[in-house]
Order: sequence, then C-alpha cells, then structure tokens
Amino acid sequence: MRAMFCFTAAILALFTVSNAAAADAVRLASFSLAERTDKDVVELPACKGSHNVKVTALQIQVKKFPAEINRLRVVFHNGEDLELAPGVHVKAGANSPWLDLPGNARCIKKIVIVGDTDSKKMAAHKRQSEVVILGRTPEVAQEARASGGTKLGSVRLADNTDRDVITLPRCKDSPNPLVSSLRLTVSEHPAEINLLMVEFQNGEKTQLDVKDHFKAGGSSRWLDMPGDKRCVARIVVVGDADTARKTPKKQAKVTFYGK
Repeated sequence: MRAMFCFTAAILALFTVSNAAAADAVRLASFSLAERTDKDVVELPACKGSHNVKVTALQIQVKKFPAEINRLRVVFHNGEDLELAPGVHVKAGANSPWLDLPGNARCIKKIVIVGDTDSKKMAAHKRQSEVVILGRTPEVAQEARASGGTKLGSVRLADNTDRDVITLPRCKDSPNPLVSSLRLTVSEHPAEINLLMVEFQNGEKTQLDVKDHFKAGGSSRWLDMPGDKRCVARIVVVGDADTARKTPKKQAKVTFYGK
C-alpha cells in the first residue's frame, strides 16, 4: 500500500532552456503527497544539456489539495548539502515564497522532502496533493535586477570575437516599447563586450560606451541614450565569451533590457 502514497518523480519531462523561456521558473520535479507525513526523495539527472540546470532558489507549487511541508533538504551535484526547514502550509493552487539557496547557482542532485496533504477538514480520505518543485535560474535573478525594464532580446557570444545582431519587431508590436536606456546582463560564462550599437526605427543610430568585461551573473548599469524615448530596430554587439580557452565551445549569453 505504501506505493500508493509515494510520489512519482516526473523529472525528465522538464524543460528546454530557450530565449523565450529563460525568464520563467524551470520545473525540476513533481510528486504526490499523501495524507500521512512521509519522507520522499527526488533524484535529478546529471547536470548537462536541458535535463538539469543551475538554480539559485526553489519554490513549492501545490495543486488539488493543501499541503504541509515540514522539511526540505537539497543535495547538490558538487557534493554540498543544504537543509531547509520551510515549515510552510501551502494552499491548493498557491506557491510558497522563493527559498533562496545560499552561494553560487548550482545543479541539484537530490531533494528530500518531509510533508503531507492537509485534508483534515475534508470528508473524503486518500486524497493527495500534487506538489511541483520549481527552480529559479540566474537569469531570473538578473531580470529582477533589471529594475522593471522590458526584455528586448539575447545573443550568444562564442570564444572568438564576433558581431551579432538582434532585430526587433515594429514599434507598435509588443514587446518593443519606447525606451531611453538599455541594460545588459551576462549569464553562463563571462563576456567581453567591445562595441554596442543601437539603431532606432526612425533611422537614427547611437553607440553606447560599454567596452568592458562582465562576469557570469553580472550586468551593466542602465545606459542612457541621447534624445527622447524611441523604439529600437536593431542592437549590434561585438564581443566574445571569456572562457580562457579552457572550454572553447562554451558561449556567454548576453540579454538586453530597455526602459
């Protein structure tokens, strides 16, 4: 009978990290929680490709019935071990607060959960909560630091200096608002930005002074552009990923925001 109460770890049907989805929380695993307090373990796959990614925080999403989460333990692929004691009651259809994972973004190897479905006030028994574990990637944290800016687009820089272009839709089409300043964030690997040129939809151009080295997880300040707010037609980037030639096929992702 215990098998009826244990969770089903839906791990491999996770996600594909893309430019469009990178701003969202990633689904790491799901399980069913029985009425009695129990301990269950979620095993995640190796940290590579789209099967598992580095995260900086976890969130508990509950469906169908309320859930009581008494304990949450996380084991990372680098061997580190973190004990979280959220002691939170999550209503059906609600999410817990984000539970920060101290330190740099890391891939999770195992999640240990102790909890149960809160069905005491319900007439029917043997009801189970559906619980989903979400992860927040470094890119999500970067977007939060973008101070309300709108995401305009991203490029990937290889370890050889190259020229990349982001072409935006017409000004009246979402999500391309009028902007007067830009900001960039860098993820996955450090990046060297040599030139940043902005072309507006009225034909004007401006070059922004951002010749700089950015660490992975870093961002520029808001870069003011002269004149009134305008719609951007293209963003031209010249730069490369700083991999110190140790991982020549790795790339840095550079994302641009406007406000």
